[in-house]
Amino acid sequence: MLTLYKRGVDMENVTQSEASILKITDNVNLPGVLKGRYFFLSKRVVELPPGFHGYLVVGGKQKVKAELNNVVFLGDEFSYLDSGDVIRYDPEKLSITVLYRRTSPNNYFLITERCNSFCLMCSQPPRNIQDDYHVDDILQTLPLIDRGTCEIGLSGGEPTLIGERLVYLIKQFKNHLPHTALHILTNGRLFANHGYA
Repeated sequence: MLTLYKRGVDMENVTQSEASILKITDNVNLPGVLKGRYFFLSKRVVELPPGFHGYLVVGGKQKVKAELNNVVFLGDEFSYLDSGDVIRYDPEKLSITVLYRRTSPNNYFLITERCNSFCLMCSQPPRNIQDDYHVDDILQTLPLIDRGTCEIGLSGGEPTLIGERLVYLIKQFKNHLPHTALHILTNGRLFANHGYA
């Protein structure tokens, strides 16, 4: 099973306190004007190139130049990371979350942990919490997703519980990824409300 989230990550030269969602690249020749929008992925690079928003160093700790900011050291469990993937970098929690994997045919987004059912077989038992940040993260991630992605799933909890935000989210998927199939895992109970349906 892949590690998609890790807390307590080793970080150096952190220059921000808020979380950010960024795409990963291993392209050392990326134009300078674009570098600030990416995390550079280093698996075999001996020297990290300057100018990127941050750096993901996978598989061991290497000495870094003092002027390089937001350097994250990850273990071999993240060796699957590749150019085009999208991560959430949170220096306050010292955490990394992999939100999207470009080469995976199974990308799903958790919309909410709330649910209006208590199914015995559910692997995501409902929690009555304020978790609107999930949708905010998805909306930030959408423009970074490869436009050639075949399909993406939305899951929960129960996605229809976010109400009109689900409709807005679907519209944003259509705008950013018009050729990507969208699958929504829902119990459909709220579709009994004709106005919402």
